[in-house]
Amino acid sequence: MPMLTLLIVVFVLFFLFATIVIVSSKEEKHRKPKIVSTLAIACVLAIFPTAVLALFLFAMLGSSVFVQQLFSLDVSFQQILTITVCLFIYWYTVDSIIEKIVQHVMGPAMLHRVVVLLTRIFAFYTIGAITGINQTSSLLIAAAVSLLLLLIELIFADKEQKIPS
Repeated sequence: MPMLTLLIVVFVLFFLFATIVIVSSKEEKHRKPKIVSTLAIACVLAIFPTAVLALFLFAMLGSSVFVQQLFSLDVSFQQILTITVCLFIYWYTVDSIIEKIVQHVMGPAMLHRVVVLLTRIFAFYTIGAITGINQTSSLLIAAAVSLLLLLIELIFADKEQKIPS
């Protein structure tokens, strides 16, 4: 249920943003915006970013469930859902700031990715401890999700380097 709530909130935010952009662009042209078409276009535009965020959220959930099944951890599915949503929120808020600070201090070398990985493991472990998961389970889930995020970042960084600017 927390995952569905998060996706609905994300969709509503993107929907409102798209509606504001569409209405303001039509007001600049001095045309009267049609409500139905504006809402339909905003809905279509809000679906795509929500789907991408849902994909990342389900990847994080899948890695958490995989680790739970692989190591037979004593963690309920409700706890996994809660920790996944908390990790997702952390990843899109605080983690970006920490990553930029570490990158600024250490430069764009591979070492900064290792420091960010260790920082994520610590932060995810702390989130797991706060949500009531025992130490071993929390550490295993934190390491698995952090490694998944590192893998995703390395794949996207490799694709960005191959695309000529």
